[in-house]
Amino acid sequence: MYRLARMLAVIGSIIFLMAMGCADAPATSAGIDAVATGSAITDGSHPTTAKADVDCDGDIDAVDALKEMRYIAGLPLSQTEPCLAIGTSGDWVFGDVDCDDDVDAVDTVKILRHIATLPIPQQSTCGLTDSVPQPTPAATPAPTPTPTASPTPADPGPMAEACPEPEEGVQSQLYEHRVQWAHSEDGVRFQSDGHVLLEHASVPDGVRRDDGATWVYYVNGVPGQHAVFIARLEGEQLVPFECLRLDGEVVGDAVDPDIVALPEGGYRLFYFLGWFTPENRPPPGGAPHPMYSAVSADGVHFEVEQVQLTLDSEGTDPTVVRLPSGRWLMAVTARERVVLASTDTGDDFALTEHEFPQGISELAYFPEAQVVRLFISGHQQTVNVWESADEGETWKELPMVNIPGPDPSVVPDGEGGWTMFYKSFAR
Repeated sequence: MYRLARMLAVIGSIIFLMAMGCADAPATSAGIDAVATGSAITDGSHPTTAKADVDCDGDIDAVDALKEMRYIAGLPLSQTEPCLAIGTSGDWVFGDVDCDDDVDAVDTVKILRHIATLPIPQQSTCGLTDSVPQPTPAATPAPTPTPTASPTPADPGPMAEACPEPEEGVQSQLYEHRVQWAHSEDGVRFQSDGHVLLEHASVPDGVRRDDGATWVYYVNGVPGQHAVFIARLEGEQLVPFECLRLDGEVVGDAVDPDIVALPEGGYRLFYFLGWFTPENRPPPGGAPHPMYSAVSADGVHFEVEQVQLTLDSEGTDPTVVRLPSGRWLMAVTARERVVLASTDTGDDFALTEHEFPQGISELAYFPEAQVVRLFISGHQQTVNVWESADEGETWKELPMVNIPGPDPSVVPDGEGGWTMFYKSFAR
């Protein structure tokens, strides 16, 4: 609520300054004309970034204004090296558009007026599009390789939001959730050994990486840490090591992760964006339920793509599979049924005519059998298994199998068999 109030205050200040014409500094007509035409931004003779180009992408646009607003409101934001963090002091303060030695709402207003080609009062010695040198990162010696059985995620950098810390005096409905596993040789019948891999973890989804490591994404059930975290499978335990970030932020309302390893490298995440953090509860009645996608090179830091499917007032737990032809399938739990959507491009999923019994679902492709299977964990600790040999056009039901819990996630084990991660309850 504090961050929201700060952002609203910034917006209010900007509206007031826009109405006042941003008359905060005397200006010469030459200075205003130079800014209004924006001629300096088209000058490619100097490999530098314009003063108002705070994201260093070569132009001045709404993204620059938004980043200034987030900085003023104290919200997290990300920068791409060698672009400095907003507010960094040097020869001048990075992001200080009006040359008054700080970054405030006036700077944001001037960027917005520039975008709208409105006159901008500006000191004659302070051009909005004046170029400023960008820093060149100092060379660093290559680190000495350290043998390790598990990959180390990329450094999130100073602009990435830190993972949330546990909090005392609060409760989590997911605290009693935990992750277990079951094994199968044929990808249909799974047998659990009852072993608990991770406590205080819910809705697990696993992926086998190119280096052979298995990572499991889950919603953390530790009080104060409601977000998607990541754990490595090390022997017979899951070891948490990171939290997932979307555009540099830890988003507590992003849940039900489903991760897909892309054949060209990298990862694609699908998730439901709901109302789970204190500032967003309770959920609005009848609100649409959006399923988003995001992409990542390292599996930790994701860039949000778009909403891929929206259900009118219900829908959770998306599961997605990419088929060899390039077609994508998505199954979503919609209260008393599971619905199926598809796309040939990877974007803008559309519902098909197929519906399945109620439960939490998992889609997985089995290359040796050349089939896609849909596992649905329902009541009485059973899983309905549906199979398609024509990329989801038609389906047949296989005999039910028993597992001790819901939220299945099927991952190859690297030895010709399959591992199913699933959720169970401590009591």
